[in-house]
Amino acid sequence: MLFVRALFVEEINKYDWHKPLIGRPQKMEPVVINGQYEWFLSSQNTIATVDAQGSLNWRQHIGGDSYVFGQVVVVVGETVQAFSADNGRSLWEIPTTGKCFQTESDLFIATGKELLRVDPFAGAVVFRKDLVSQKVDLIKTHDHILVGDYEKGVTVHTFAHNGELKSKQTFNQQSDDCFFTESDQPLFVCSGAEKSFYTDLKHAFKPVQHDGLDYSLVPLSAKHRELVLAKREKKAHLAKLQSNGLVLVNPVSHLDKYSCVATASYGGSTIVSVLNTLYQQGKLMNEIFTDDQVQVEAYDFEFDKYGLVEECAVRMTSDTLRLAVVTMDDAVHLIRNQKLQWTREEGLAKIKKVVALDLPTADMDIHHDELGEDPDQQMDHVLDRLTHRWTKHYDQLRHLLEPKNTTVQEQQKIIVAVTEKGKVYGLNAQNGKIAWTYLIPRLEPLNLLVLREAHVKSPPVVAVVGHFPDQTFVRMINALDGGEYTINGHSTTVYNGHIVSSHSVDMLVPGHLLKHIALVHTDNYVSVNPSLDASDEAFKKQDHRYFLGSDSVIRGFKSGQIINSRFEPILKWTMEFKNQKILKIVSPPRNQVASLGRVLGDRNVLYKYLNPNVAAVASKGADFLYISLVETLSGQLLYRTKHKITERTNVELAFTENIVVYSFWNDKLDLPETKRLAPPVSKHTQVVVMELFESEKPNERMASYETDNHKIHVMSQSYVAPNQINVLSFTQTLQGITAKSVIAHIAGNHIVSIPRHVLDPKRPIHPPNAYEKEEQLQQYKPLLPWNPKEIVSYFKDISGINQIVSVPTFLESTSLVICYGHDLFVSQVMPSNAFDTLSSDFSYTGLIATFVGLIVGIVFFKYQADKKQIKDQWQ
Repeated sequence: MLFVRALFVEEINKYDWHKPLIGRPQKMEPVVINGQYEWFLSSQNTIATVDAQGSLNWRQHIGGDSYVFGQVVVVVGETVQAFSADNGRSLWEIPTTGKCFQTESDLFIATGKELLRVDPFAGAVVFRKDLVSQKVDLIKTHDHILVGDYEKGVTVHTFAHNGELKSKQTFNQQSDDCFFTESDQPLFVCSGAEKSFYTDLKHAFKPVQHDGLDYSLVPLSAKHRELVLAKREKKAHLAKLQSNGLVLVNPVSHLDKYSCVATASYGGSTIVSVLNTLYQQGKLMNEIFTDDQVQVEAYDFEFDKYGLVEECAVRMTSDTLRLAVVTMDDAVHLIRNQKLQWTREEGLAKIKKVVALDLPTADMDIHHDELGEDPDQQMDHVLDRLTHRWTKHYDQLRHLLEPKNTTVQEQQKIIVAVTEKGKVYGLNAQNGKIAWTYLIPRLEPLNLLVLREAHVKSPPVVAVVGHFPDQTFVRMINALDGGEYTINGHSTTVYNGHIVSSHSVDMLVPGHLLKHIALVHTDNYVSVNPSLDASDEAFKKQDHRYFLGSDSVIRGFKSGQIINSRFEPILKWTMEFKNQKILKIVSPPRNQVASLGRVLGDRNVLYKYLNPNVAAVASKGADFLYISLVETLSGQLLYRTKHKITERTNVELAFTENIVVYSFWNDKLDLPETKRLAPPVSKHTQVVVMELFESEKPNERMASYETDNHKIHVMSQSYVAPNQINVLSFTQTLQGITAKSVIAHIAGNHIVSIPRHVLDPKRPIHPPNAYEKEEQLQQYKPLLPWNPKEIVSYFKDISGINQIVSVPTFLESTSLVICYGHDLFVSQVMPSNAFDTLSSDFSYTGLIATFVGLIVGIVFFKYQADKKQIKDQWQ
């Protein structure tokens, strides 16, 4: 299927932005493409090249170990595949996998059953030889191919270049870490923590020693085997292991667990770079070893912003040293000529949670100034206030007359995201530019909560909740600039032990207009943050309820008395899901609801069931998927349905207002009511929509949602999706007037908008009658159509999305959709079209001219009328 969207060329990237990411690199290697130095990066599931400015050239979504042979990149994952380093196009594929070894012009694969020699440029298998082991190392010499097998003892196989086995030698040596090194001749080393042993393949193993002292050896690189790292106690040397013993070449001034070692080739020699962190001085120290010379360089680096260096790679040319490093926040940096050249924020590929907040507006400033909330800036004279107001109005009018696209300009929001590495980003919602970052090293983030939207001149505030070992950490951050937000001089609270849940409470901190945070500990006790005397007293008066879900049980609690600054849990109800595993629990967002009922074609009304305390629960049994609706205050089961499934089931669930939508993979068609209309499919993604009402009878309402054992009416319908659905969500708007759309990430890496009328459970299986046409219902068809005009991502490749968040904007017609996972994609979606905006070519000047003309005309004709009236009276 061709995926496009109804956009003009000039509108691309105008209503959306996309950050195509690679992820944390597991390998970085310089490549030369068309005479330009570029970098090849490979992460857990992506390979890519970036140019000299750090911009992405191409990427392929494939995981495995990668190897670069000039203009060819070979990836060994489920199969062995080769790609062009120039453009990423596939070159060849071999259906095998295993442990790989790279030589200058060959790739060797130990599959566990055999050894393959592969020509990486043509994809041809040169030879296959039996080799029942994967605990091996391999080296290719001028005459032979040596394979060291150390799975059970040590066995060294010697092959000719054509694959003929020349010899096989067995040694009585045990180790889990063995490798080849080659200085004057090939040697096989088995290394331990404090000492190593080696053999020249002719004699038995003997200890690695220098001047009678034992050393432990560490290989530097599979490409550069002539040098090793020799360690003894806390000292390290670059060394060469020769047949007559260890030769120490250069001492390494400092080497610890934070040091990074990289190698490269230059002028026929091996260059070794040892990178260390000078945190207090804000510098990286790089020791560069070339032959017998040592050069030391220092680079300025913002450790507070990026954290410590964890990986590095180096390339040397005649006049330039290029150093690529990966920091603890997963960012990739290139240092060239001792200066930082570019940074790629690859940490955004592991976002844990996202929120979007409104920015302060000019209207807030006007109201704030006139209210005079700051005593030093109060305007006592009425004329001063009038002058100030008219000045603001003039600025607003001048801004209104500037040519702009209203839809884009109105998105005055900042997106705040926290990653798995504890880094918090503030991104401009309009263009995706990073406004600020804040790193909390070693934090395992759990939640990101909005404590305050922009209020007059008070900035928006978020709180990061996460775990350190044996502790829970809460820090408040100013969402405008990324600085810490303090209450009574403190921005951070640390609790002993871990928590299982956290949520904001609609109870304001005195003097700050901030919401409180309720932290549920592992013993189900609740702490209130910030912990103030007034806060604890106010929380006592609240009827605070919460529920917690485990693998097969959901429990509802009420906060009781305070004990040692924590509120004891009172168990109110328990719901067991016997022989089932809970997959997902979703509650509806507490947004504005425009209509309490659904108007039918005969003008009767079905009232929506809008209980905010309902949760949709997806659970899986042996052969069935169960969808349950649970009232979380009382623990009442309102509704349950089930579907026969297989092991491969991928369940997605979304809930808003009174609408539940879920999807899952099924091997058999599950449309019993419409079997005659079902398409001939067996394996498919099934989509089910449910709409909840207070009663089956029109115009009938419930007395209260708090009544025990109340019953609801559920309308549901099933559909078949043409693609696998990975994530589901609903659009959200400011007042809830705009029709809802379902936003989904589908196979093929596209974001699609499914209109609400397409997923209506009331669609009749027969041609719609007059009443059904009045409701704008379409005849039911099981297969959902993907309308090309509703592909939000048009031709873009939006990879690895695992969450979609929709937030309202200042325009009722527009919802801001934030998709994150491996990539980050943000777009504006208008389910009911842009009914409250003017077109981009609207003539503001013509509008003003019309008003001026009307005013002039009114004045002129009033003057003429008054003149005629006076003249008539004189007559």
